[in-house]
Amino acid sequence: MTDSAKVETFAVKQRRKYRHAERCEQIRLAELLTRYLPDNVFWSALSNTPRTAFAGYLARKMGQRSGLSDLMVVHDGRVTFLEMKSPVGVASRVQRQVCAEVRAAGADWYLVRSAPAALAALRLSNVPFRSKWEPPQLQRWEGPFVDCDKPLPQEPGVAAQRRAAQRAWRERRKRAREAAKFAAEGAASDDIASTASSVE
Repeated sequence: MTDSAKVETFAVKQRRKYRHAERCEQIRLAELLTRYLPDNVFWSALSNTPRTAFAGYLARKMGQRSGLSDLMVVHDGRVTFLEMKSPVGVASRVQRQVCAEVRAAGADWYLVRSAPAALAALRLSNVPFRSKWEPPQLQRWEGPFVDCDKPLPQEPGVAAQRRAAQRAWRERRKRAREAAKFAAEGAASDDIASTASSVE
């Protein structure tokens, strides 16, 4: 297996792992919303990931927007959108565009990386809770984040993993340059040897 194939396989595994983590955290959030939000608060998960290309085509023709948030919460005529991300996740370009548009329309939008951070975001939007909820001590990387255009803090494990990946990439580049230099020097010495033998 080539280095690029190994890197691609690692990247695919990482994406799968973080997608799974994001789904698990959203399931946890759904359980918390069911427990804490009263009956006069409406909420729902939003799904805008088509299963096939044709389904995506039909969704676009019917006016479904890409980049919709994962959850919508409505209370007292005010809408709050929550974009759930994994510890490594950031908002895509189209999600940032949707964020700007829904805020311009008067709704709240937050990016969160944990279920407790999502509840903290709802508290910021003055959404009432059914029972008392004490916010835990959130880590900086969890959110909630209002401005997704700025670089977001990284979870310590993710930051360490990225540094290790960058070191490995630099080491591979260094080895490739050294191998190319060695091959070029070998070719040059072969040329000199062949020229000398032809002169003799």
